[in-house]
Amino acid sequence: MQLFGKLAHQFSNSFGSFRRLPRLRSDVLLRITSGSLALASGAAFLKSRLVSRCDQADPGNGDGTQTSWIPFKGIKSQLETISERYSQILAELSGESGSLYHTVLRESSTDLELHPELEWSASVRLGTEIGLCERAFNRRRKRKIKRAFSNLIGVDESIIDERDLPIVGIAASGGGYRAMTFTTGCLLGARNSGILDVTSYVAGISGSCWALAVWYSLADGNLDKLRSHLMSRITTPFLDLSNLGLLVEKPTDKYLLSGLIAKASTNTDSLSLVDIYGTLVSSRLLVPDDISKLDFRHLKISNQRRLLDGSLPLPIYCTINHLLAHERTESLLEKKSRDSVQDFAQNQSFTSSSYHWYELTPYEVGSEDVGAFIPTWALGRVFEDGKDIKRSPELSLSILNGIFASAFTATLAHYYNEVKNGLGGLPFFSVVENYVSRFETDLAALHPFPPAELPNFLYGLRGSLKPALPASIVEGKTLGLLDAGAELNIPYVPLYRRECDVIISLDASADSQDVWFTKAEEYAKKFGMKTWPSVKYPESEDKKNPQDTMTSKSNKRSGIAVEKSKQQALSESQKNDETTKDSTPSDDGNPFPAKKEAAPSRSEVEEPLGVCNIWVGDSKDPNNCRMDRVDEDLVMKRNGPVLIYIPLTPGEGLEDPSELWSTWNFAYTPDQTNQLMSLSEKNFRTGEKEMVKVLRSIWKRKRDQRLKVENSRK
Repeated sequence: MQLFGKLAHQFSNSFGSFRRLPRLRSDVLLRITSGSLALASGAAFLKSRLVSRCDQADPGNGDGTQTSWIPFKGIKSQLETISERYSQILAELSGESGSLYHTVLRESSTDLELHPELEWSASVRLGTEIGLCERAFNRRRKRKIKRAFSNLIGVDESIIDERDLPIVGIAASGGGYRAMTFTTGCLLGARNSGILDVTSYVAGISGSCWALAVWYSLADGNLDKLRSHLMSRITTPFLDLSNLGLLVEKPTDKYLLSGLIAKASTNTDSLSLVDIYGTLVSSRLLVPDDISKLDFRHLKISNQRRLLDGSLPLPIYCTINHLLAHERTESLLEKKSRDSVQDFAQNQSFTSSSYHWYELTPYEVGSEDVGAFIPTWALGRVFEDGKDIKRSPELSLSILNGIFASAFTATLAHYYNEVKNGLGGLPFFSVVENYVSRFETDLAALHPFPPAELPNFLYGLRGSLKPALPASIVEGKTLGLLDAGAELNIPYVPLYRRECDVIISLDASADSQDVWFTKAEEYAKKFGMKTWPSVKYPESEDKKNPQDTMTSKSNKRSGIAVEKSKQQALSESQKNDETTKDSTPSDDGNPFPAKKEAAPSRSEVEEPLGVCNIWVGDSKDPNNCRMDRVDEDLVMKRNGPVLIYIPLTPGEGLEDPSELWSTWNFAYTPDQTNQLMSLSEKNFRTGEKEMVKVLRSIWKRKRDQRLKVENSRK
């Protein structure tokens, strides 16, 4: 046990050093990393032994009662294995001649076959328009979509003009392995229904990014391969002791650790717990069962361009950068054209932290919020004044896998919101709620676990980006990125930017009743989308009466509970104003309190959600958009985009998917994985006919609008 204590002490000290120390040598960082890996596996082993032994009866009792015991020899043997593996990892990361560290760095500067980007210089592309490579992809994709679309809606291909084709995007939510598996099942449903063949984009957050990463790398764009790979590889937790073997045995040692080594060599002091997490997750998701098929090119998102001949949608991986309130304050104070900084600040939620969305495609990485992009193959390089100052290999997908799903790096405010409903029945809840409300700005700025840091490609670009951005964005040498689900758990933002006519939202969030409609509408307004459908979802009632929601907490984790929560909200909306006032959090201490809005009336609240829910936007009638049974003539008369929302709902013997498929569970049997994928495919295909009606209607609408404009010019 002394070894375990030393490892724990080392990890505890090293974890804080990621933020506190001004500079750590790369070899020290890697020593910390290897110790952390060993500690994580040791902790997982002890937990597994405790759980397994607690389920066994103690024959010495004679009464069959259960006791907790762990055979000391077994622990000693396993800890000796951990110690041995740790020593091996440490030797490989030592930097000495012949070590893995030395080999990776040598190859990263000389292996042009694996790293052709070493011959290319990169610069920052300023602006918010879609890049040239993606525009070329869209032309290829439309040519492929045209034939598939004619087959889907049952018309002759010759009468279809590519300009009239609906732009369809799929937005897949976060939620760990649950979201990864749900997304995979829904994509299978989309393929088998023909809808995937007319889809231009698939955007992911968190666990859905993992599904996209494997689909476009190891699975070679084949969904059946993706399905079988996941069923095989997620049977073992990534913290299992057997995974340590992958980190020290050839050839998987170099495959998995090269990302950590390359990141440490940038001298940006940026290795973190997120990088270790990503490496461990990748040991399960990015390693094939047949090691002979190991391909280092699978660790590059830019390599996914090989599949983008137009046969598949464009994958979009999402992450965010947390912009703190004080940084926004400084940028606003610099604006001289405003009559009142206070008025402007109030309009822009000045006292709150905000987030910048960053997207990664096989072509580019960047953010419309700041107006800058770089080639994906240049991600991980050090930039200054818009130019790379040193050529280095592309950042490994093993590192990005950690960033995509780093929900544990969220703020304290986010953590509180996650557990808020569970506290509602406690007598001191109102005191806690008032305290949190009063110090919300501070809590929204604190990350118990720091986000991952990458070399900042915006460094030195002061005056070149969008106006009113804080100086810290261009002055910091690193850029912190985290799980986009901390802000909005469904990636509508990149699809807004691409002006999608139809967005199919796949929601595997832990509590499907929190469907993020309000934030989606806020972002739509930011993009000037006046025709985005307004969804009157009664989430405010749940938040105002957490004591009532606590009693049904266990039942509200599934799609069926969505209906229950809505019916509950409808009854609660009849409560008197005084009750509502008493349960509303105080705004004491907030110089710009949010405006209080009345709860939605019975006539304003949406009908309960089903398996497939459809809204059609319209500028003239934005509050009456629901159309689960599609009227094609009515869709053609409306002028807004269509939102199709498909939550994870129970069935197929899986009555509460979120209970078995917890966000923090990382091991499932093949039968369990197959069960969720089959359920997800069924969820998607339930609305297949209505979705086809939507697509046909949008095509007709765009066709008629185009012909009307063309005829007016004659």
